[in-house]
Amino acid sequence: MKSIFTESSSGELVEMRLTAPEEERILQELIERHPILISLADENLMLVQREAGATGTEVHGERWSLDHLFVTPDAIPVLVEVKRATDTRIRRYVVGQMMDYAANGSTYWTADTMDAAFRTTCERLNYDPDETMAEFIAEGFSTEDFWIQVQANLRAGRLKLRFVADRIPEQLGRVVQFLNAHTDMEVLAVELGYFRSDAGETTLVPNFIGQTEKVVRQSRGQSEPNPLLQEISREFSLLDCPLTIGREVRGNHITLQYGSRTQHYEWQVRKGENELHVAVHFEGPDKAANFAGAEALQPEVEAVASEFNAKVHVGKWGRKSRKWASAGVVFKLSDLQEPSGAGKVAMGMAARVAQTLPKLAGPESG
Repeated sequence: MKSIFTESSSGELVEMRLTAPEEERILQELIERHPILISLADENLMLVQREAGATGTEVHGERWSLDHLFVTPDAIPVLVEVKRATDTRIRRYVVGQMMDYAANGSTYWTADTMDAAFRTTCERLNYDPDETMAEFIAEGFSTEDFWIQVQANLRAGRLKLRFVADRIPEQLGRVVQFLNAHTDMEVLAVELGYFRSDAGETTLVPNFIGQTEKVVRQSRGQSEPNPLLQEISREFSLLDCPLTIGREVRGNHITLQYGSRTQHYEWQVRKGENELHVAVHFEGPDKAANFAGAEALQPEVEAVASEFNAKVHVGKWGRKSRKWASAGVVFKLSDLQEPSGAGKVAMGMAARVAQTLPKLAGPESG
């Protein structure tokens, strides 16, 4: 495709010709301002740092800096390396660079250094770091816990890798396909078609290379359910719980809805942790009602924690204008390895909250 055409507001047809950016920096700055350019559907990315230095990393006499370090709301690091198609290093050399970061990232990117880098980035871009974090990170994370989990994911190799260029050579595309097929990482090449008009207007057309069935399934949250959560789901389905109106089981997460769709159980095995989180969430439009619901449920949660030797966790969080709350418990997986362990958790939690939930749920709000 050599050209694309757009229609101006006056009805004039404008030809946008396929060209190349004058400098690599142009693509880097576009990705910094608009990470959606390299994001899959429904994927949200937050920039930690541009030119993320790899202290102590030197290959063939060169010190490297990763072009962009992003994270997802559930603390998965996303490593991005950008090249122009005219840069011959994009064929093989760039793969070595990226693998070096993936293999050694946890050594020089720690929870503390990433938090500090993110705050420096926010200061440079004139963002409030605390507000940005509160709106971005997944429920259940404090800022400190979030960065600790990012570091844990780096050490465990739970990463997303993105190679970006205005044109992706065939050789790199084959490497991306191979890595997706034979590693647990999500690896994509993003070809940013770069089109310019005679008036200097720019149009970008992203094309994702390497979207295997595995990547598509991961991006849609369709990984195989955790075996422990499958057992919990089976046990819960046997309970006499008429308020339950929906159930979703995926990956390391179960959602069980009851009463109102704004209130639900969540059972979650967090990646990289030896813990099972079980909580009742209040996510209605009324902040005061959400907080009151979690507080009213706290005595029942404390009883569950006492019975099963678990920790109590009461959380409050927000995304944009929404303010939600949860009350739950945290179990050590090592305490749940007996065959009936998960079922006991499910039934114990349900029994304790059964009398309280009907009072809290109220009429279905849709």
